[in-house]
Amino acid sequence: MKYSKYLDNFDEISNDHWAKKYITIYLDKSDSFATYEYYLDGTNVSNQSKLIVKNGQTIKLKYTINGNDTHTLIDGDGIWFGEDDKISTEEIKVKFEMDGKTLTRKDFNILLKGEA
Repeated sequence: MKYSKYLDNFDEISNDHWAKKYITIYLDKSDSFATYEYYLDGTNVSNQSKLIVKNGQTIKLKYTINGNDTHTLIDGDGIWFGEDDKISTEEIKVKFEMDGKTLTRKDFNILLKGEA
């Protein structure tokens, strides 16, 4: 196809062959007292620090406080007690606004006691 024909038919071509924007997201693992397990649409991506994803995909974080560490997780209603105060699993949907963002546990609404 000649370039001039491409320009003349750009609207028709772009309607038939639209491009999807990819989003770059970085995964935070900065809490030395915890283990981060990230999943993209059910696939474990914990060994990666950068993801190239599409709008609407699901990222899940399983956040586990290690051993006898004194940190405690909380939820919106208060403090969790027992085993549940050391493990939390939450997920979020990817949005265009996340492009270039580093996702932290706070983006998944995972908070430690004293952060609320």
